[in-house]
Amino acid sequence: MKRVKYASLKESLLDTLVGMPLSWFISYLILFGSLKMNIESLVLISSLQTIVLTIVAIIRKLIIREKFKAMGCD
Repeated sequence: MKRVKYASLKESLLDTLVGMPLSWFISYLILFGSLKMNIESLVLISSLQTIVLTIVAIIRKLIIREKFKAMGCD
């Protein structure tokens, strides 16, 4: 039982540590691109960031979950 909790904790920490710099970089690129394209609508920029970051988070989580599953940490 403790092994499962430890594996879940390890997976969660890894997912967060991978996600933080990835999200920062993607947010920066979206803001930079918005600035270069003279997009002034904060609603449009925040919507674009939310959509892109959600898709990236789902893909990231899927990849990390599959890696942990392959290691036998179910």
